[in-house]
Amino acid sequence: MPAIQQFREIKDYTKTTRLPASRFPDFMISNWTEALFNGCAHDLPYQNHYFEIVFELNPTCEITIGQYVFPAAISRLFFISPHRLQSCQGQPSNEPGNGFTILFKPEFIHMSSSRSAFPHDFPFFNHLNSPGIVLNKQDTDSIATLFSQIHLEYDNHTVYTREILKNYLNILLLKGRNLYQPQTTAATGFNREQEIYNAFMLLVQEYFMKSDAVQQYADKLHINAKYLTQIAKKISGQTALQVIHQARLHHAKSLLRQTNLTISQIADELHFDNQEYFSVFFRRLTGNSPSQFRNFQSIS
Repeated sequence: MPAIQQFREIKDYTKTTRLPASRFPDFMISNWTEALFNGCAHDLPYQNHYFEIVFELNPTCEITIGQYVFPAAISRLFFISPHRLQSCQGQPSNEPGNGFTILFKPEFIHMSSSRSAFPHDFPFFNHLNSPGIVLNKQDTDSIATLFSQIHLEYDNHTVYTREILKNYLNILLLKGRNLYQPQTTAATGFNREQEIYNAFMLLVQEYFMKSDAVQQYADKLHINAKYLTQIAKKISGQTALQVIHQARLHHAKSLLRQTNLTISQIADELHFDNQEYFSVFFRRLTGNSPSQFRNFQSIS
C-alpha cells in the first residue's frame, strides 16, 4: 500500500524530484532542463505543504490534482495550494522535460496580511476549484517569457533579488487570474459577507478533515452558526455544512482515485467514527459506495 508522500519543506521536494537545491528556504524556481526531471514526482501520490506553480509545455503525463484530471495535451499552467493531493500517470523518463516549477511558502509574499481576500483574488487556490489552465499559443509564449525572467533573476542573485522575485510572483498570480477568469463565474462585489465567506473557505481547507461542526467554524470567525450558513447559502448556493461536506467528499474521491488506501483507512483519514458511517456519507452525496466509485475509476 503506497503511503502519501509528504513534502513539508521545499528542500524535501527538490531532493526527491532531482531538482537543484533551492537558494531560499521559502522560494525556488527550476527550469526542468536543468535536471533529469520530466515534470512528475514519481513517488506518488504526494502533498506539498506550500504553494506550487507549474508551467508545462508539451506535457506527456496525465496529472490528477485533487478530484481534477488533466490529460496530456497542449501547454498548461497549474496553481496548486498546500495539501492538495497530486499524482500523475506516465512512464518515468530520464530525459529532461520542458517547463518550470515554482515553489513558495505563504510567508514569502506575506500572504497572511491579506488572508481573507486570497481565495477571492485567486480562485484557483480554492481546494474546490480546478487548479489548471490550458494555454493557447499566444498565452504560452507570454507565460514562458515571464517564467524565464523569473528564473534569470533567481540565478543572478543580488541584494534586491528577493523583492524583485516577490513582484514577479505577484505578476504571475495576476496573469494567472486573468487567464482563469473566463473559466469561472464573474465575482461579486467584495464586501463584508464575501470577506467572511472567503475566511470560512480558508478554515474549511484547513479543518475539513477534522470537523464538520458549523459552530466551530463560526466561533473561529466570531459570528453565530446561523449567520455563517446564511452567508454561505447566499454566496455559494450551499449551506455551510454542505460546503464542508463537499470538501470532505473531494478529498475522499482523491484518496480513492489516487491511492490504494482501504476504505477503512480513508474513513480514519477523514476522522469518521467508522467505515460504515463514511460509506453512508459517501453514498448519500454521490449515489455510489466508495468501493463502487473506486472500481468505476479503475475501468474508466
